Amino acid sequence: QENLVKYIKNRSMHNSEVLGCGLGKVKGEIEIFIPVYRGIIFDGLASTSELEARNFFKHDRFFFYNEHKLKVVKSNVEIQTLDSFKLNPAVLKIDVQGAELDVLEGAMETISNAQPIIFLERPKTHREIKFLSKFNYEGYIFKKNMLVKRNDGYNVIFLTKHHLSILSKKIWIKSD
Repeated sequence: QENLVKYIKNRSMHNSEVLGCGLGKVKGEIEIFIPVYRGIIFDGLASTSELEARNFFKHDRFFFYNEHKLKVVKSNVEIQTLDSFKLNPAVLKIDVQGAELDVLEGAMETISNAQPIIFLERPKTHREIKFLSKFNYEGYIFKKNMLVKRNDGYNVIFLTKHHLSILSKKIWIKSD
């Protein structure tokens, strides 16, 4: 959190505030697992699943990988719902190592009221897609500089018909 605060101050992002909490379906506290390899903390790979926190580090990804140099540290994190912040975002980017549906379920009021463009990293189940369809969202990916209606990309952009109507005609949408 300290590094993020320094980054924001150095970038003159004065309208920003760093809150030391995670987002989820309900307010509370959860245990997360943070991989540490060769003394380097990979907090961006933290997960609610110890197995998922470990699985990024494999022999096929790292030359000279040594499994004995990987530790996984447990930490408790306060959880808030996105709805509790009463925001009106234009865009949401959700990349939470498998807990995307929990964050979405804690943001139902925000999604309903603000109808933001939503970026989801690899929707892992059709549950996220089904959830967003209740709010009239459909998934798109970029393919050859075009938005293509699909849900199977690394990052899927969820849009409503309203979003599509205001996007520039130069991007354009193609159906596969």
